[in-house]
Amino acid sequence: MMDTGAKRLELECQILCNALRQSWTASDLVGVVTAARQLAEFFPDLLNANPSENNLPNLYEMLAVDIRTSPNRMKSLFRMRRKHHLRTQKLHGRENRLAFYELLDMGLIMRNARLRLSHDLNVLRQTLSSHGLIPDDGGFSLPGVAPAMVGAGAYLDGWQPPLLVRIMVNDGLLGEAEVQAIYSQICAFKTMSVEEAILQAGYVTEDQLRILKQKEMSLSGA
Repeated sequence: MMDTGAKRLELECQILCNALRQSWTASDLVGVVTAARQLAEFFPDLLNANPSENNLPNLYEMLAVDIRTSPNRMKSLFRMRRKHHLRTQKLHGRENRLAFYELLDMGLIMRNARLRLSHDLNVLRQTLSSHGLIPDDGGFSLPGVAPAMVGAGAYLDGWQPPLLVRIMVNDGLLGEAEVQAIYSQICAFKTMSVEEAILQAGYVTEDQLRILKQKEMSLSGA
């Protein structure tokens, strides 16, 4: 069960995602950059490491759906589209099968909150950068405004990660961006535990976390 810090992060994320998509729809540059910067600070692990190499499609345009579509509406929309495709196109022929698989891939992204947010942040960054509205270095900042310290390693100088985090890094379960995300979240939400941040992000399952905690206890001599 999530503690108060984890619940606050989830609520804050929902608020920021709504603000991001409202501003995106309204072409509000200040609003969209502000919301994107805050989300990128909490979830730097959702940003592609090399923004200059991005060539991502805008799934909202491909699917002709409103950017502001709610999560529940997005799920029902894809159920209807999947049924419609199977009923009208079926899976006869290679092109119909490929179109169906592409629809399933897009549905996987747009129905999952973290994957959809990752899509939004990366596509927005790509679009704004290509139009010269933000720097091309991967940071969300407005012209004439000092670059925001967003991204892996931005705040980690002098921070000693907990033993559990170091174990996960050594085991290849976490990278620099994931460690940055955990650090940002527990700093912003003081009552959030490292374990809650790890579980909420989906880095491991509860069973895997229990095994890691046992390893932590063994190494710490507890």
